[in-house]
Amino acid sequence: MTADHVGEIFVLYMDPVRRGEGVGTKLLEAITAQQKEFGAMEQWVSVAKGNEKGIPF
Repeated sequence: MTADHVGEIFVLYMDPVRRGEGVGTKLLEAITAQQKEFGAMEQWVSVAKGNEKGIPF
């Protein structure tokens, strides 16, 4: 949590071999649920310029 009602994901990487299996989606769902339990009403993600896998996320 970066503020009372704001959660942020700083790092979430998947092994390229495991992409497309739904593992990342399940991790995101779990992180989101936990942040909501802590009172998050917003969730922020930063992606480095040129990170073609992270930008759609």
